[in-house]
Amino acid sequence: MRTPRKAASARGRGEACASGRVRAHPSKWIMDVCGDVESLELATTARERLRGMLFRDPDDVTRLLIPCHDIHTFGMRYPLDVAFISRDGCVLEVHRNVATMKRISHKEASLVAERFSRDGDWLKKGDVIHIGSAKRD
Repeated sequence: MRTPRKAASARGRGEACASGRVRAHPSKWIMDVCGDVESLELATTARERLRGMLFRDPDDVTRLLIPCHDIHTFGMRYPLDVAFISRDGCVLEVHRNVATMKRISHKEASLVAERFSRDGDWLKKGDVIHIGSAKRD
């Protein structure tokens, strides 16, 4: 079980998180939480945020809804893991295995990370995320 970490410096030096290794690549995004890196899909338009996970089959991608502080699971076929995140990347609240027909929100959140629910570690309250484009191979 992971423990909460301190925020990394702007350049990713001197703290536990070192996300300075991220390089620009316009079509592939990642989320780095102290070295644990996940594929990320950004949902930045109203249409993308509204659709979210609706009509999708389970996959390994985390979707980041920007801006967002309120989500629902009406019409979803699978449970979700949801994390509310502040503007500076601090995880404010995490809900695991959210069933269908639910609505949850966090008034201080600016972003919401969501993925199809699965076992294992994920984000924890107090984690700080860093978002960047994946480096080219």
